[in-house]
Amino acid sequence: MIILAIAGAQFRAKINTDPGEDIAKDGCRSFVQNLSSIFRNKDQMHVKRINYRSSAPVVACIFHRPTVVCVMLTRKANTYRLYPTPEQAQQMAQIAGSCRYVFNLALEQRRDWWKPGRKFSFASQCREVTMLRAEVDWLKAAPVHTLQQALKDLDRAYQNWWAGRAEAPTPRKKGLSDSFRFPDPVSIEVERTGKSSGRIKLPKLGWVRLRGWYAIPGEICNATVSRRAGQWHVSVQWQRETAEPLPSILPAAGDCRAATVHPASSGHRPWYCGVRRTQRRHQHCAG
Repeated sequence: MIILAIAGAQFRAKINTDPGEDIAKDGCRSFVQNLSSIFRNKDQMHVKRINYRSSAPVVACIFHRPTVVCVMLTRKANTYRLYPTPEQAQQMAQIAGSCRYVFNLALEQRRDWWKPGRKFSFASQCREVTMLRAEVDWLKAAPVHTLQQALKDLDRAYQNWWAGRAEAPTPRKKGLSDSFRFPDPVSIEVERTGKSSGRIKLPKLGWVRLRGWYAIPGEICNATVSRRAGQWHVSVQWQRETAEPLPSILPAAGDCRAATVHPASSGHRPWYCGVRRTQRRHQHCAG
């Protein structure tokens, strides 16, 4: 809403805006009624209406309809190949093994130890992992966020199974499911160091060299480290707001047979009819 202080004579000007229909009608009607009650009483004015200048300003309220721009959130990922040091590679293998152990242990708990009245959820298993890390040293060496993300993957797998979108979750195997995810974007940094090289900073791993650089055009969401065929890779997910695409002006895809001109309906015989007839004659003579 826009509030303007204007003199009484300025009501003769026309204000072009885009108000709502009901609000504009009510506002203009009230302005006209106030002017008629003031300017028609000659005892109060003693001057002509056109030369009147009010000492006290009149407050005019103009309701403006804002312009709404529709945007959508686009999420993509950039994948780079990592070149860790031997110490970093050993540490990443230990973190992947810890996440695989927690996933399989939570799966066994849900599958074998379930009974009526005893339920397991993502929150309850996260509390048990916290207590387990206090007792096991090699689990304490792994970041707690990566272990919680393994439990989150298991919970999502059960939700998909119950909804009929996927099969029942199965245990992870070494060499096939060596991956872990860092969900905190604050602790992730990506820098370019050369034409096609760079480095990424990960919790408890520090800076790790990478190859295949291309820029990240949005805000970082998370980073997933995985091992495939003995090579380590990192997938950095990012997001950004983009304008919603306008509807296409092209016609919808449909039956285009009506617009196709068939050779038989055009009145002319196609050129390949004579070639086919000649081929049939040669085959008949050869037979």
